[in-house]
Amino acid sequence: FQMRRVRTFLGGHVFSPATRYRLQFEWNSNGGNTLDAFIEQDLWNNEEWSLSGRAGSMKTFFGKESTGTAKSLMFVERSLAARTLSGDDRRAVGALFNLKGMDNHLFVHAGVFNAGQANGSTFGSGHLTANADNELNYTVGGRYEFGEDMSDEWFEQGDLAASEEMQASVHANIWIGNERGATGDVDVF
Repeated sequence: FQMRRVRTFLGGHVFSPATRYRLQFEWNSNGGNTLDAFIEQDLWNNEEWSLSGRAGSMKTFFGKESTGTAKSLMFVERSLAARTLSGDDRRAVGALFNLKGMDNHLFVHAGVFNAGQANGSTFGSGHLTANADNELNYTVGGRYEFGEDMSDEWFEQGDLAASEEMQASVHANIWIGNERGATGDVDVF
């Protein structure tokens, strides 16, 4: 038999809860692959708003379904749209900033990465695949939660038996890619 996902997760904080780290490894792919390896720092915080930044290998936050955890999908696989437009459980090396506020209802992120994102693109798309040149890719996005915070990375798809409260959110993301193809630079928007 085959095991689709075999992972080890290690996370915590260093020196204070404001400095966090995460390491996650996948063991079923050719002896092990690094999935997450980043450090996250709280940069600014008041009673209503907070800003944090992270750097390393991580999910890009582009695409709600692909950013969410694989263990809580409604179906066996992610949807065809998610796998084509925003990858399937894809990570990239880069930096990401997160702003949250309005009683944890509004979340905005901006990031810069050295990798393509979409499976449908042949330009640098792949897990931790760097661009063929020194051009970086950018993402900007946001979400508004109408109920409690459903999270980005630990998002679980709907299960009516798990909660009596209906939850909803609205998301918008933009990916600006600067990829090098066979015929030269290709800009992806």
